[in-house]
Amino acid sequence: MNKDISIFIVILLVGLVLFIAGCSPNTETEPLDENIATIETIMEHSFTGPEQELIEIWNNIHTDEDEMEDIESAFEALNSYTSEKFKPYFTEEGYSSYISSFGFTFLNNAYRNDYQLNLNRIEVETSEVNDNIYKFSLEVHYQKEYSDEHELVVNATGEVNINEDGLISNMLIRGNELMEALE
Repeated sequence: MNKDISIFIVILLVGLVLFIAGCSPNTETEPLDENIATIETIMEHSFTGPEQELIEIWNNIHTDEDEMEDIESAFEALNSYTSEKFKPYFTEEGYSSYISSFGFTFLNNAYRNDYQLNLNRIEVETSEVNDNIYKFSLEVHYQKEYSDEHELVVNATGEVNINEDGLISNMLIRGNELMEALE
């Protein structure tokens, strides 16, 4: 009988330890989840749209070419828009680099050629080489505005470096196929 009680106590203790271990927060995956959420947010802002606010800003930049004051106001609106959508997720240098290279490249081509983009799927994984590097692949749907034609699909890939503060320090997007499709 004592042997049965001892076995029961051992099983109970092992179960209790496993239960406590299962309920405790895993601090290793929390930054990963936040980093993936950051990447998904940036990709959503970069590959969905252009939304009406951005279209109006670009229309003001392109139609008010005669009045310098209106152009300056439109560029201030664009700067405010990019600061709101992108800046909180980047280091200062990463933000400048992203805006000058990829920030609006895809949306601007969609705008100029009357397309709408829709980020349909994104997959993000940690690089095997470094935990601060993430690889992503995107499935982007695009369609001419006001067209009855079905949506077309193209893929893009890239890499993101995220620093210890959870901010993007560098990003590379390989989207040549999408750029060609939007022309």
